[in-house]
Amino acid sequence: MVWLNELVAANIRPGRGPVRVRDELLSGLRALIFLRAIRPGYTFFYNYRPTLIHDLARQAVETEAIDRCEVVGLRLRFTGNGLNDGIKTIVRMVLHTGGRVEDLRETDFVEMREDYRRLGRHLPAGSMQAWEILRSMGTLTESQSFNAVIRRRGRGSTAELVDSYGVKCPPVRDVLVRYLDHKRPALDYNSFHNLVTVLVGLFWVDIERQHPGIDTLQLPTEVAEPWKQRMPMLVLRDGRVKPRRFYLTRLVTVRAFYLDIAEWALEDPTWAPWAVPCPIRRSEIGGLTMEKRKVTADMHQRIRERLPHLDAVIVAADDHRRSSAELLERASEAAIGERFEHAALNYRRVPRYAKERTARHMGEHAVIVQRMDTGERHDATRGEDDAFWCWAVVETLRHTGIRAEELVDEDGAIIRTCRSAASQPQTGATGGQTMRRRRRRSQRCRYADPETVIPLTDNTFHRWSAPRGGRHNRVREACCGW
Repeated sequence: MVWLNELVAANIRPGRGPVRVRDELLSGLRALIFLRAIRPGYTFFYNYRPTLIHDLARQAVETEAIDRCEVVGLRLRFTGNGLNDGIKTIVRMVLHTGGRVEDLRETDFVEMREDYRRLGRHLPAGSMQAWEILRSMGTLTESQSFNAVIRRRGRGSTAELVDSYGVKCPPVRDVLVRYLDHKRPALDYNSFHNLVTVLVGLFWVDIERQHPGIDTLQLPTEVAEPWKQRMPMLVLRDGRVKPRRFYLTRLVTVRAFYLDIAEWALEDPTWAPWAVPCPIRRSEIGGLTMEKRKVTADMHQRIRERLPHLDAVIVAADDHRRSSAELLERASEAAIGERFEHAALNYRRVPRYAKERTARHMGEHAVIVQRMDTGERHDATRGEDDAFWCWAVVETLRHTGIRAEELVDEDGAIIRTCRSAASQPQTGATGGQTMRRRRRRSQRCRYADPETVIPLTDNTFHRWSAPRGGRHNRVREACCGW
């Protein structure tokens, strides 16, 4: 809102103080918004934080439609702040899109989420209520909740990841997307996401912020040198400054970007316009070997410190799983308001809502309990689910040695029964089981077979195929759902 403060300062006259001038300017701004002459972005709503614009918009824009939204919200038993925040979210989306309530679609919610992510902020309160209201009105055709749709979207495309940083120059944006698409098949998702962060967020967007209008990768000295001086320090949100870890690794990533394009241009002329001198000299990354050795030493030190406590972690995870499952079982058997005892503590089952309503978690009713000594409420359903997957992940990592990236691979995992030719037939035995992870590309080797096979011991097989109790009561064959 810097522009507004400048206008206020320019229009202050004797008898017209800054408060009056600001009110007059805001009144004119609201009129332009309601006339659809201006379509404010979500950044405006976040920085302005208006108090009157939502109520005035209900009178000037889509009055009947917003009233219907409120009726539907009451029918869904949204009350108080929840309903009010949901209506405000719908008003903001209508003003932003410039359309009507019935024109809102699922993509508008995704756009709002991405805009707030670029601001480094969470979704505004009322987003879930607005989704449910519009879904009940038939405006949205999606049958699942907003959270479920966000989780289902999974990992974004290269273009989506680059666009989330708000690159201003279209030609540079296109070459970044093309370069990252070329690199993506050889990397696991976390490594690829880090590459996007360095090249787009730490490098190019930072340069655009300091030098608006720049449209070439050939950086003059007065542009490249200040950027290299800013890189070693990290400015936190509260204004504090601290040294950036892996500073030289970031420089190597940017240097590799320039050198790769120069090499590809020798075989593909379409890269030639972007083959420019690299702004990072080789002498500036001379301490990279020492930095890598320090990282390796730190990893080994963490292992030496944590390995003696591995047995305690295993026992704690298993005990927590059993205790959570028992708490859920006893709470499920108890009626609403009934007291019961678990682990020498007294609990009482309580309803999640004042009036029973289908819980959003896993599409079933959540079991809520309250400790009698502290009054603390606890979601036993979610607690049991989290405890199980915590235990499953610990056991899987312990027995297989796979990486965390492989554990949560988006393409899933299937357990298959195999037996080597040298093994003896065993009737009804579970020996020789293997887990085949179906993936587009191996995480460890670029040219490896797309399907990676990880042998499982009998102990690990039983961990992965452990039947779930409580509300699930089914076999979980993969940890990729964690």
